[in-house]
Amino acid sequence: MLANAINEELNNEYSYVFDRQRVREKRTKKEIGLHAVRGGTIAGEHDIIFAGRDEVIK
Repeated sequence: MLANAINEELNNEYSYVFDRQRVREKRTKKEIGLHAVRGGTIAGEHDIIFAGRDEVIK
């Protein structure tokens, strides 16, 4: 939902790419990477991370 809201504000110009584990190349400028990590039995705890060059925002 957050990625969709951001993309809508940017005229839906970006594409979503899931699981780049085997891709060894730089992202394109119009690519939004999405990844979910699930583990344990913790329900309802969420972190959103915006990672860029030299900074990470949680």
